[in-house]
Amino acid sequence: MTSGDTISTRSKSLNEVEALKSAIAEVEQSIRRMIIELRILNDSNGNIMLNSAGSTEAEWDVFFELRRNLLEQEFGRVLTALRNY
Repeated sequence: MTSGDTISTRSKSLNEVEALKSAIAEVEQSIRRMIIELRILNDSNGNIMLNSAGSTEAEWDVFFELRRNLLEQEFGRVLTALRNY
């Protein structure tokens, strides 16, 4: 092996290391973005409401029944307002 071959091999190895470092940095950045997005979703009103529904099917049934009643009441108020308009 000549000195030129050694330099060429070392240069290729350094290029591969730099490419891997760059790829790792991109993956780390993607992971950081995903963590931020997951935190935002976790803290969202929708997630908070769903978490309040409970963890059993019976609790979810009660939750959706209450939501249905609230929506029906609101619908009734909107219909009344439209009729009186």
